Amino acid sequence: MRGFFVALLGFAISCAERTLPGDPQVVLFVDTDAPVAPLGSLVPATEPTPLFGRLEIAIFRPGESEPCSGCVRIFSVTDVAFREGRVSIGVPVRAAEGGTRARLRLFRGNGSGPRPRSTLESVVILPPTSTPTEAHVVLSMNDLDGPRGTLSEPIPARAGPPLASKVGSWPGAPRVPCAGAAPEGTACVPGGAFWMGASDEDPRDERLVILSPFFLDTTEVTTAAYLRAGGTFKTPPRDAPNTEATDYCTASRGPSSLPMNCVTREAAQAYCSARGGRLPTEAELEYVASNFRGDAFPWGPEAPRCIDGVFSRLETLVGPTACTREDRRAFPPGPAPVDRVRDAERDAVELPTGTVFDLAGNLMEMVSDEYQSRGGPFWSEPRTFTDPVCPMREVPNLVPVRGGSYTYPRSAQDSRGDHQGESFTRGFRCARPAR
Repeated sequence: MRGFFVALLGFAISCAERTLPGDPQVVLFVDTDAPVAPLGSLVPATEPTPLFGRLEIAIFRPGESEPCSGCVRIFSVTDVAFREGRVSIGVPVRAAEGGTRARLRLFRGNGSGPRPRSTLESVVILPPTSTPTEAHVVLSMNDLDGPRGTLSEPIPARAGPPLASKVGSWPGAPRVPCAGAAPEGTACVPGGAFWMGASDEDPRDERLVILSPFFLDTTEVTTAAYLRAGGTFKTPPRDAPNTEATDYCTASRGPSSLPMNCVTREAAQAYCSARGGRLPTEAELEYVASNFRGDAFPWGPEAPRCIDGVFSRLETLVGPTACTREDRRAFPPGPAPVDRVRDAERDAVELPTGTVFDLAGNLMEMVSDEYQSRGGPFWSEPRTFTDPVCPMREVPNLVPVRGGSYTYPRSAQDSRGDHQGESFTRGFRCARPAR
């Protein structure tokens, strides 16, 4: 028999409460068409984003609604293990005893257990047998909207082992390259699928999104580029208590490599449109800012440090915030030039055609969506989203923004509404189609 043979024996022993020594096993093989984590931690930019990494198997004896004692196992799984037919478990059954069921859940495994919106689940009934028997089940991406089978109405396991693994064959899995070369100042972001939303805060704030490839500006639009194009700006009223907003309107100092702020979303949209582009969507910015892995920040899940990017650099009448207070010379207040020497900064995502900077800090960034909370009718739909753009504004005077700013960092999944109009903490970059 193939499979995790040590795990097979361990599982068989722990689940053998009502079996006798020598009872035959059903060896249940598991397969999937989903993209699964590769062996090792690095995923090449040309490979699909792994959507799953853990497998839970629970065994239920006939007539019981809870797993038998010791009959729940959770494994880390890899694409190699599926391809080599090594994802399997042995369950002892008795020839005269029918009704043993196996519940299988393939889930993300990013520090939490199975959650309804990001779990593939099947409940299968195992055949009674008097001889060693092999069977298999395929966990399909088509079943993401709900489990296949229940404890009261399980589906039959398929006979024999899978002939060949389907892992990664889901049509939405492949990374889709950009058509043509990246325009100057942009990088190609390949299309693909990812989990969008802050599921660690609310399991409902999680959805599968498929994006087409696009080109994205590698930096936030500068005052030099914006003013050269004839753009206008307006000094906003004070955005924060005890703060003089005029101190931080970057264009008031003339053309420079500082990122452009103090502009409306309409002005930003017009600038991008005149260059054959548009503002990126919420999904596109989160896709890149999470480094395609669903991480909180471009560098991973670790909390930001002052040296990682431009945040906590606000000077108020009551004193500076954390990073400027720590070292004013190293972390001067306000936005930072996009062409600065970055030293040990980690607020960047490297792509084959360029590096995208300042996704967690410097300026928050405007998007093309309308603002709607995650519990609103658009984002709460239980479906797979393809190139989503929220068309319905929930609060009249709010627009959505993504990322953090020099005032404070924000995670890639953090979507929030900001007041309509100009802001000294808000800037933008442009995206362009790449199909």
